[in-house]
Amino acid sequence: MPTNGGLIGKENLPNQTGRAKVTSFTSSGNFTISPNNTLGTADAVLVVAGGGGGQNNGGSGGAGAGGFRLIGTHPLPASAVSVTIGAGGANSNTLGASGAEGANSVFASASNPITSTGGGGGGAGYQNGGNAPEGGTPGGSGGGGGVRNAAASASGSSPGGNGNTPPVSPPQGNNGGDGKAAGGGSPLMASGGGGGAGAAGAVGADGGGAGGVGKDVSGVFGPGYGDSGFFAGGGGGMDQDAGTGAGAGGNGGGGVGGTGPGAGNAAGTANTGGGAGGGPVAVAGGSGAVLVKESIRQISGIWTMNDQYEYKKNDEWIVNGE
Repeated sequence: MPTNGGLIGKENLPNQTGRAKVTSFTSSGNFTISPNNTLGTADAVLVVAGGGGGQNNGGSGGAGAGGFRLIGTHPLPASAVSVTIGAGGANSNTLGASGAEGANSVFASASNPITSTGGGGGGAGYQNGGNAPEGGTPGGSGGGGGVRNAAASASGSSPGGNGNTPPVSPPQGNNGGDGKAAGGGSPLMASGGGGGAGAAGAVGADGGGAGGVGKDVSGVFGPGYGDSGFFAGGGGGMDQDAGTGAGAGGNGGGGVGGTGPGAGNAAGTANTGGGAGGGPVAVAGGSGAVLVKESIRQISGIWTMNDQYEYKKNDEWIVNGE
């Protein structure tokens, strides 16, 4: 007579694939392989770093998205794996200083760790015509370049930061867009958009550059994660002088850019790795995330009530493949 509960049927049938289990991390912790994962591997591991932060002076660039790394079949150890979720980069209040880079996210499996690099900060936009604009900083995706808030006769540009820094294959991100300042009687000035996992940030021209789009993983993990399945969108650039408008944030949590003076830019969305929008408001990048997908296989036999409870609690109980 079992001491941990009576027997219960139906049988959990053998030799069937069953279904997938997704473990989501929105804060740092430890991952432990599911007891019903008989393959000893993950079907997929997604590691997204924190997005870059903005800079709250006029003409600042959109920040870059956190690095995006989607790995296919990946060995899982029997011991716990440390998971680090990178924070979004802080904004900068210092004249001339770019926003802070996001922090790295890590899935630290001993034999093959996966690290994604934090997004680059948005470039600074200067308030005085005598100062040069500031470029976006490098990262998983690069930050957009800032612009000079200057007289109509002034001109200048600043480069977007490099993405995929340090380099990995496939690339973890894209470059930020350049910031521009038009001269010669056309004072419209706008900053570049931050790079995203799926595309580079757009150049700032007569309006803020759009943030680069992120990547959609809903086909792998389902739509219930990130920004409707998207992660790592770049922040939009600022429209300093009432041109064609602020740059949109990239799908995947990128914040929209602001307009001058003093309105509208948004932070990167938490747990998407989205970059902050460039503009006059102090906003940070979005924190990162880690997703692990396992195939849960069925095991034969009649189960005790206690065993069934444990598997249901872990969302691993399967009957006839469902």
